[in-house]
Amino acid sequence: MVLLKANIPISNDGNFEVYKDVKGESFYFGTFLKEVFDVNDYHRLFNRRFYPICYFKSLEELKKIKFLTEENEIKYAVNHPYSKKYKEKIKKEVGLVLENFKVDYLIIEDFDLVELAEKYGVKVFLSTRIAPLNKEEAKFYYKLLGKSLAGFVLPRQFNTKEINEVNKFAISKNLKIEIFFELGGCLNEERFCFFHEILDYQKNKEKKPVKYPICYTIFFNSNNIKKETISGFPMKDYFSCRSCLLPFIKEKENVYLKIVGRCYPNERNKKIYDYLKKVRENLKLINKEKIISKNRLELLKTFGKLCNKDLCPTFDLIIDD
Repeated sequence: MVLLKANIPISNDGNFEVYKDVKGESFYFGTFLKEVFDVNDYHRLFNRRFYPICYFKSLEELKKIKFLTEENEIKYAVNHPYSKKYKEKIKKEVGLVLENFKVDYLIIEDFDLVELAEKYGVKVFLSTRIAPLNKEEAKFYYKLLGKSLAGFVLPRQFNTKEINEVNKFAISKNLKIEIFFELGGCLNEERFCFFHEILDYQKNKEKKPVKYPICYTIFFNSNNIKKETISGFPMKDYFSCRSCLLPFIKEKENVYLKIVGRCYPNERNKKIYDYLKKVRENLKLINKEKIISKNRLELLKTFGKLCNKDLCPTFDLIIDD
């Protein structure tokens, strides 16, 4: 059994062969099916990602990644709230995918999709925007969803004490959790972003204003792979990891490590997965400081840049209890 199984994004960039040797992990993908949606719906659906690379646009396109379903788990990301106007279209889209493609789990935010998941015998993960912020909320969701619930994608902001507390309950109910191994450059997302607060991480406690918001500072100092999307828009890739947090997670058998990147090239995501495997191997060491040191050296070897431990926000989330 793989401890700390990777959850790897699949981008629709056509380069799926990079994953041909990946076995025993988890993959996730999204769709915007032409069998259901008009092209004009693309900009009207609330909170959908903006670039075509982020989605598979037909059932025919999904066939190209069928080989990944043979020896890996597959998660289907429909992790947005949907307005009443488009609800039936969303349900039709999800139904078509579940009828024609092997899916092990749905990642959801909209509870109206639970009934559909039950119809097809698929369990759900609660997306990070609706996942529990503490053990009591985890209990509430378990009571609400029962056997339909597979687990939670925990918020990026969780410190190790909070992760371990929720995970203790999750294990007792045979649930799984996902934690972010790779952040896409930011500790925040829609649920927690307050226009970034124009504060630098180091100066946050002192509340001293700086020229750029915290996200820009992290992005600027991150390990960048510059690519362009299929649509031609430039997307600068901001890679920031949380490898140094992992030694402080007490129970690991039910934990997935999520890589952010459905809107980035598969080549980039595979490179991060290869780094994740090295980090996972380093966890076999006993000394936590040695693990962190080896992780940083592996980051340098893989991406050509040594992370700045003093600037890294991950370390503020480590509570060794």
